[in-house]
Amino acid sequence: MSAHGHSRPRDAYRSTLLVTRTLTRWKEPILAWHEAHTTNAGSDGANNLQKRVKRGAFGMTNHRHYRVRSLLYVGKPDYSLLPYVNPPIGLVPAFILP
Repeated sequence: MSAHGHSRPRDAYRSTLLVTRTLTRWKEPILAWHEAHTTNAGSDGANNLQKRVKRGAFGMTNHRHYRVRSLLYVGKPDYSLLPYVNPPIGLVPAFILP
């Protein structure tokens, strides 16, 4: 941009070129979305969660502790597998309560 806030023609040309190149590269995925209305967001979310759990368990040497942390991290653990964890009341199915 010049000192007066106006773009140079070369900058506008470069921006147009970059947008055109991006749209050309993404043509197939864009068309696939409009045809099927599906994405890979589910698998990306699962992979992201898996990486976060692994990062949070860095340095753990006990596999059982890693498993407990993994179950707690995803939000809906089976508390029957975790007898030494006291879950909050109301979050536990009735058949698990003593």
